[in-house]
Amino acid sequence: MKRERTVKKTRKRTPKDDVWDAICLEFGMDPSPKIRSHRTRLGRLATDLTALGATESEIKKRALAMSSQWGAKSHTPEALVKHWDQLGAGTLEDKSPKRIAAKPGKYDGLAFNE
Repeated sequence: MKRERTVKKTRKRTPKDDVWDAICLEFGMDPSPKIRSHRTRLGRLATDLTALGATESEIKKRALAMSSQWGAKSHTPEALVKHWDQLGAGTLEDKSPKRIAAKPGKYDGLAFNE
């Protein structure tokens, strides 16, 4: 008895597939990893970003904002997911203390090391 070969049907692309590809492109990852843990990591990231309403252009824009704000060391897909809302809301700002203007004459008697 001869076995019939079945041709594997290709499935339709979903928004999660587009997010998966965008993550791989932005962070230089292999889009079809051989190791199961890498596929799981990518799947988890794609699921989380899809749930957050991410698109390819938003991933690129927010990843650029993240690396310009915190540097290249923080440029990871996990950090992008963690700070997604901050990166898109325009709330990223310098958190260092600002100089406060004092009343004239208040600190005139103090000597500063300049």
